[in-house]
Amino acid sequence: MADVLYGLDVAEFRHPADIAALKIVEKTILTKRIAELLQKKDAYLNQEIELMGTGVRLTSSNAPEVYTAFEQAKEVLDFDASVDLYCYRAYGYAFHAYGTDRYFIGIPDSTICMFTPIQWQFLFGQCITALKGKMTEMLSLANAIESATHLLPLDTGKVLVAPLGQWKRKAQLTLDRGGLLACQDYDEVMRYLNWVSGVPSRDLYSIDVYDRVEEIVKSTKENKGVADTIGHVKNTIFSTRNMYSRERFLELYNWYESGTYAKIVREHT
Repeated sequence: MADVLYGLDVAEFRHPADIAALKIVEKTILTKRIAELLQKKDAYLNQEIELMGTGVRLTSSNAPEVYTAFEQAKEVLDFDASVDLYCYRAYGYAFHAYGTDRYFIGIPDSTICMFTPIQWQFLFGQCITALKGKMTEMLSLANAIESATHLLPLDTGKVLVAPLGQWKRKAQLTLDRGGLLACQDYDEVMRYLNWVSGVPSRDLYSIDVYDRVEEIVKSTKENKGVADTIGHVKNTIFSTRNMYSRERFLELYNWYESGTYAKIVREHT
């Protein structure tokens, strides 16, 4: 089992780009107003009712292996709040955290089939990071805008969609750090990010991390103009088919190689 990280605060590993992007979003008046509406308990109650109606609540009895991975992630990240788990029939790459005073996590059943118990622990670590870091309100806002982004006129998209989309991308860098701290298995996490990038499952154990980093850096430089466009923000950041895993892979690699990850683990064990 991974080492328990006593007293760990999300602020200690929050990505600087996440913080900067959030400040830009918070300057948008419309964003603030929608966030206030999402703070109402009814918004989260509706989400929980939907999960209860379409899925099954997981417990240590009906899903012992999944529940063990969840309990281990909670223990490692020193998080003792009560959280309900709901599994539902859907295709997805991630778990989803909800709530501000009452917490629950939504789990697409396909993630259980596709990934290993260590990778489940990584995904639970992401959710716990979102809950501990009080990121769920803004994530709910981003997801709400995501579902309606195709209805927004271009001017609104520039003002609202682009800042929110950029924050959602940068916030994911923080969630990945929390997930790695929860499972403390760098190789399994990098395989997960390779998988969601499109690397065939049978090749996951033969991919060289350094070659992958070199390829990402090179192609990013070559396509920088495209990556900076509003179309890229609306069509890839808000897409369930693209989890911007290339950027996530590179950023997590840099954080791990810098020694910061190891330093945090040492300081809290």
